Amino acid sequence: MLSSMTGFSSVTGEAGGFQFRLEARSLNHRFLEIKSRLPGMLFGLDPEIEMLARAYFERGKIEILVSIEKEPEDLSLPWSRPRAKALLKTFEEMKDELGLAGELDLGLLISLKDDIISEPERRGKQIWRELEPVFQAGFEQLRKARQEEGNRLEQDLRGRIKRMVELQALIRGREEQALLEARSRLQKRMEKLLAESSALDPGRLEQELAILVTRLDISEEVERISSHLKQFELELDQAGARGRKLDFLTQELNREFNTMGSKTQNLELSHWSVEAKTELERIRQQIQNIE
Repeated sequence: MLSSMTGFSSVTGEAGGFQFRLEARSLNHRFLEIKSRLPGMLFGLDPEIEMLARAYFERGKIEILVSIEKEPEDLSLPWSRPRAKALLKTFEEMKDELGLAGELDLGLLISLKDDIISEPERRGKQIWRELEPVFQAGFEQLRKARQEEGNRLEQDLRGRIKRMVELQALIRGREEQALLEARSRLQKRMEKLLAESSALDPGRLEQELAILVTRLDISEEVERISSHLKQFELELDQAGARGRKLDFLTQELNREFNTMGSKTQNLELSHWSVEAKTELERIRQQIQNIE
């Protein structure tokens, strides 16, 4: 089953008496990239979050937003009494030594709250075990959303590959006759040239004719296209990230059809080749979303 790289999830959960909301959005990316926007109290959890995300996803840009929806009623912020006393004492000494006026009061301590109140990231480390199930639920929901989108993409790809197999069968059934027709046209041109000029070497012209007919032969391209189409269908049945392999096969198919289109002089073969390349372009666009 294929998985898309696009999806969205939103879950809520409690940890440390707080209620959090986690929103995760997944976008296309060549590799796996995790970007987290966390409240101050959860700073420092990026390594844990990324390690957990890698257990769920192989490719894609995962943007995570965590917000606090509710705080505990008995919330208390730990503060450093020794640090607060030391700061006041230091400023009293500065005031006396420099002969400064003014009062040292609570306003001063409030302005220094970041130095007195415990670092917020410590709280995140403390509640990670409680918070981890919230992230697991969010990533599980996101993975499910990506799989659902991947299933839709897979059905579309199978339909387009099926049409390409049909076109390939039409091409295979017509290639030999088209080559005979091309040889016949070239043979008539050679006979006309010989009739118009006795100076031409019939053996040399026959040799040139054989070279031209060989250049118009598309049998190798037809065989390689058949092989690539079979491999494409096999990849659709495999588990795990398949996007890169499918993209490679799409490029190879496009290259073979380009070669075929440049070789053939048959209108039907050209028409089927163009239709196949149109399907390939739509396939290529869809594959950009596949993990």
